[in-house]
Amino acid sequence: MNENGSDLNAIAVAAQANNASIKMLGEHLGVISEVVKRHDEKIISLGVTVDDHGERIAKLEDNQVLTSSMRKGIKHAIHTRVCALLGLEYEGNKVKDACMYDYANYYGSFSRRCYTDAKRAGMMAEDYRDTARRDYDRCMEFIEAWVPFGSTEEYKKHLVKYRAARSK
Repeated sequence: MNENGSDLNAIAVAAQANNASIKMLGEHLGVISEVVKRHDEKIISLGVTVDDHGERIAKLEDNQVLTSSMRKGIKHAIHTRVCALLGLEYEGNKVKDACMYDYANYYGSFSRRCYTDAKRAGMMAEDYRDTARRDYDRCMEFIEAWVPFGSTEEYKKHLVKYRAARSK
């Protein structure tokens, strides 16, 4: 009986040790579960923070206006487009004498019409200097393809009629 009793004691001790191990394992799992939960909460909060930054960056990009070189680029593109439409030729930095009539009579009106059409098409802000950077490429594409309503000759005729009516 002594041998059986010691076997039973050994089994009881082993069972207690096993129960203690299971209890400890349960506590460890509880701690691990808590840590995982905290990490999940941090990851979720980081995701919200990243989303917040994304929205803030988008707002900043929407509010950025053109740099001075971009503004000069728009002015130069309009100048180049109007000169091409009017067929103006230059000698150095000066308009050739043969083209002075068109330059004097139409250049300013064509330039203003190009700016106005770009604004109406939503490519440019009311003051071109306030145009958003994100619209710069679309604005340049619009200017490079711009033609006054109808054609160059029709717009010239329109200007002549308009000026004649105003001078009466």
